[in-house]
Amino acid sequence: MDFKQNQKINQVTEKTLVVGIDIAKRTHFACFVDDRGRVLQKSFSVSQSGDGFELFYQCVLATMKENGKTEVIIGIEPTGHYWLNIAYFLEERGIPLAMVNPMHVKRSKELDDNLPTKHDRKDALVIARLLKDGRFTYPRILKGMEAELRVGSTFRSKLTEELGAVKNMIIRWLDRYFPEFVQVFPSFGKMALAALECTPFPSDLHHKQPDEILTLYREVEGLKSPQRPKALRLIEVATSSIGVNEHNNPDTFFQIKPGENLKYCAPFFNLLRIVKNFVYIISAIIIKRKPLEWGIHRNKILYFNTNLVYFLSMKYKN
Repeated sequence: MDFKQNQKINQVTEKTLVVGIDIAKRTHFACFVDDRGRVLQKSFSVSQSGDGFELFYQCVLATMKENGKTEVIIGIEPTGHYWLNIAYFLEERGIPLAMVNPMHVKRSKELDDNLPTKHDRKDALVIARLLKDGRFTYPRILKGMEAELRVGSTFRSKLTEELGAVKNMIIRWLDRYFPEFVQVFPSFGKMALAALECTPFPSDLHHKQPDEILTLYREVEGLKSPQRPKALRLIEVATSSIGVNEHNNPDTFFQIKPGENLKYCAPFFNLLRIVKNFVYIISAIIIKRKPLEWGIHRNKILYFNTNLVYFLSMKYKN
């Protein structure tokens, strides 16, 4: 299909019913016009529900039959993600969906009444008349693997952002309570995360033997062979740490009840462990466009992401 301006205008013929819809969260408004812009049906409400969509569809069919129309084109002004439900509903019934530029709607709304007012009923008519003038584009309705890729890409970006926030908080805590930690672990590897989970403060390492520390780290999921030299070095720097000693108890620092600290902190260390693998997997899917089985990894991330939201929503001491 050619989307040049003249050919888009030619798509709206005398046999075409033009429908403009102003999208909202709960209730949309639709207006029917003909190829000349004459109103066939004044703006009416369309509920954001299955029954509302079906009623709207039947109204479209009835209006087409009543006015001798054999074709229909429906246009919307995209509003966030609220248009997706009705877009897929219309796609299943073979009805073409077009989009108009929100800026065009804004600049055209004064043509009829010379008023700068903007409301749903008025916008639906403005959208319909922009459609009959060929001022629209066709959106790409994603299906199947393409839809999964879009969701996965968005999900990856969100996770990367949240992961950065968690890392920044950890770095801030280390700078305050255990600044020598980065001398031993420049990056957040498996053993570094195990150390943060089991011994986050210098006081946790006082009077501890290397074998005790290594045994403690081996209990952490994903770490089978912790490095003894790093454990020795960590104990060494902990003895002369300049970290703040006030309020450095994990239970009071995170404002979590005694005994529940690891219960709530562990998911975030696990998130740091597996997010790299997940990012690699989803990146491979996006680049190679292969239907890899990433659902399991996605579910894991969702679980830890839920805990992350809970954790960030808690009030902790600065």
